[in-house]
Amino acid sequence: FITIDEMGRIERVNPAVQKLFGYAPEELVGENVRILMPSPMREEHDSYLRNFRETGVRKIIGIGREVVALRKDGTCFPAELAVSEMFLGGQRYFSGVIRDISDRKRVERLQSEFISTVSHELRTPLTSIRGSLGLLSGGMLGELPEEAGEYVEIALNNSDRLVRLINDILDIEKIQSGSME
Repeated sequence: FITIDEMGRIERVNPAVQKLFGYAPEELVGENVRILMPSPMREEHDSYLRNFRETGVRKIIGIGREVVALRKDGTCFPAELAVSEMFLGGQRYFSGVIRDISDRKRVERLQSEFISTVSHELRTPLTSIRGSLGLLSGGMLGELPEEAGEYVEIALNNSDRLVRLINDILDIEKIQSGSME
């Protein structure tokens, strides 16, 4: 939890900030909050505040969003940021709640890779099975007994359903990753 004044200077931080960013609270109080941001956000931050003070247009305030944060040691991490505006004694302040979402991002990436890998690994043998069933159904090996033909048709229809299901899973993964609308 971080509180800044309307010029972007840090007024207060809670103890969790030390663990998250590697700064002792006294190293941050009085500094501009951009110390916790990598470029290009660092250079743009004060203009966001100035624009908000002059126009009242909210680009971050009251809107949770994902950002990249910068630790004291220079490493960056993905974070979730929620900023609120408040007035105390006639002064405007902003409070920010920031959470490290590195683990969540890592799990999302692993999940996406898993879905993609499993889907592709299923598609290859399924295509072969579907092709073989299509040849059987089409009579390439001669006339099938009636009961066998019915079973081949059932298997062919189910393999078509599985192919569509795998394609849908891949499409959902692409939509979630932003590579397809």
